[in-house]
Amino acid sequence: MSDCIPWPDDHIGPTGYGWVSYKGRVVGAHRMVMGFPDGQVGHVCHDEAAHRGECTGGSGCLHRRCVNPDHLRVMTAQENSEASPYCRVARKFDTHCAQGHEFTAENTVWESKGKGYRGRKCKECKNQRQRSRYVPKPRRTHCTKGHEYTSENTRVKPRGERVCRICAREWARESRANWSDDQKKRMREYRQKRREDGKE
Repeated sequence: MSDCIPWPDDHIGPTGYGWVSYKGRVVGAHRMVMGFPDGQVGHVCHDEAAHRGECTGGSGCLHRRCVNPDHLRVMTAQENSEASPYCRVARKFDTHCAQGHEFTAENTVWESKGKGYRGRKCKECKNQRQRSRYVPKPRRTHCTKGHEYTSENTRVKPRGERVCRICAREWARESRANWSDDQKKRMREYRQKRREDGKE
C-alpha cells in the first residue's frame, strides 16, 4: 500500500479527522475526497494497521488524517465498524482478553451497557484492578489519644476490635462523675453483691 497523505494540521478536528467547509458546514476531508460528504468512508490504512497491532485508534490515530484515495473506501456504517478490530462486533469473537486471559465461563462477567447491549469483561482483569485499588492500612500502634497498644493496655473485643484500657478507665471516671445519687447507690449495691459472690 502506498503512503498516507495527511491533511494539513491547521484543519484537523478534535476527533483527529481532517475537515473542510462545504456549503456552509464542516464535513470530513476524507469524505469530500471520495465525493461523499454525507456518506460513510472508511480508512483501509487504519484497519490494516490495527489488525497488525500498529495502531490503537482514537483521536490520536494519524490514519484519520489520511486523504489518499487508495486508502479510502465507501461503505456502510456497519461495514466501517466491523472493519476495525476494536469495534464491539469484532471483539465478540475474541477468545482472550487484551491481557491474554481466556474468556471461559468462569472468567467472564457480563455487564449491561444500555440499549439492550451486554458487554463481556474479563473477571481476572477486573479482580486485578480491584486488588490494585485496595491499599491495606498499617496497623495502628497507638490509640487516638496517643496511648500505646501494649499487651497490658489492650483489651480485645469478641469481634477483634482493640480498646485502650487507659482511655476506657478515663471514660468510666468521667461518666461516674456525672452519675446521680441513685445511680451511685445502685452501683455500690452491685459491687457489694459481686464481692459477696466472690466475683470481685
